[in-house]
This record gives sequence, C-alpha cells and structure tokens, in this order.
Amino acid sequence: LQHLKLWAYIREHIDSLKRALARDGLSLRTRFDLTEQLAENYGSYQSDFALLYLRRSLALAEQIGDNDLIMRTRSAIALCYSLSGRFYEAEEILGGIRDTVHVSRRTLLAYYVAQHRKNRELCYLTEPGDRRDVFRRREHYYAVNAAKVSDDVYTGLYYGYMDAILREDWTEASILCDRCFCLPLWQLKTR
Repeated sequence: LQHLKLWAYIREHIDSLKRALARDGLSLRTRFDLTEQLAENYGSYQSDFALLYLRRSLALAEQIGDNDLIMRTRSAIALCYSLSGRFYEAEEILGGIRDTVHVSRRTLLAYYVAQHRKNRELCYLTEPGDRRDVFRRREHYYAVNAAKVSDDVYTGLYYGYMDAILREDWTEASILCDRCFCLPLWQLKTR
C-alpha cells in the first residue's frame, strides 16, 4: 500500500514536471532542469523512460554547451545502463569522459556513483583472479571518492559503508550503518 502511495505521489510530480516543460518560452537551461528532474523521477520505476529523458537532457546540455551538464548527464546515462546490465555501453560513455577536474561536486559525484556501480557489478560478475581484483580496486576507489565529494550525509555514509564492506571491515560497516539509522531526517541531506 505504501508503495502505491509513493508511486502515486511520484506520478503526480512527473505530471507536474511535464506540464511545466510543455510551457512556451522556457530557456534551454530551464528545459534541461525539468527534463533532468523527469529522468530522476522515472529512474527507480521505469528505466526506459528515464533513459529517454536522459537522452533529451544530454541533447539540451549539448545545445547549452555546458561541459558540467554534459558530463553529469552522460554519467547518469552510464548509471542507467549499468543498472540494466549494459556494462559495455556504460564503459563506453564513462571512458569518453576525460575532464573530471573542472566540474562541479554534483557532477563529480554522478561520475563516481556511475563508475562505482559499474565496477561493483563487474567485480561480482567476473571470475576470481586479476581481472576481478582490478574491478574491486576500482570499486573501492570510486566508493571512497563518492563519500568524500558528497554534500549529503546519507550518501557519504552509504559509500563509506560500501567501502567498509568491500574491505571486510565489519566494525566500521556496523558503525556507519548505525550512524545512518540514528540520524534525524533533517540531517540526511546536508553536511
């Protein structure tokens, strides 16, 4: 029942975003922001629609000519591909991203999250050996960096927890998990 209520709320929000996007006279940046929000709202429920809106966001970011928006959107597309098992496509997109220095923290986080997810999945799908170890080291690297660059407490704790699990540091993993559950809701989105 709660799931249905949540989906109804998200569906209403999606419809509101679509109505806002249909208005005339919107700037490219406003169109990008609304389209990106649509992709984020579809992300957990309908990956095909999320990918559709991410592609539209990418086209808008390219029209705007903003490298930060382009990289953030490409990272989101790669994450969407990884979540659906399309690792080759995710690697192609992420491999094409060269400049991770001159971007915002939000964009860098999107890149680290996409890289972490891709490497995590590949680590567990690969036979034990050198190749798996490479994916495991990358997973560790991107988890640590996602935790460092995140502006919200929950994301920082989550990637810290994922890294502790990867290192088999059960004490740290337990502490991070407990910290996450003990945080007041208002603290989850700010650092």
